[in-house]
Amino acid sequence: MSVAKVTGGAASKVAKIGSVRKDIARVLTVYNQQQIEAVRKSLKGAKYIPKDMRKKLTKAKRMALTKKQQNMVVTKVHKRRSNFPQRKYALKA
Repeated sequence: MSVAKVTGGAASKVAKIGSVRKDIARVLTVYNQQQIEAVRKSLKGAKYIPKDMRKKLTKAKRMALTKKQQNMVVTKVHKRRSNFPQRKYALKA
């Protein structure tokens, strides 16, 4: 809608446009929030969650390994560590 073209007669209508659009936005916001809440309730406890419902975070945090993955050790390294443990030394004072 181009407001510049409207002439003097319908000034009240031009003033209403802004408030009406705000009212529409307010209603849509509440409606969308209610929809999201309903979906969250239905997905509570689900194993997988849709991507748009997951936490946004930063890309680095999303892509980071979990604590379990970070602490995992390859079988070969695990065997080496268990077969050749760290030696313990006691120094005489």
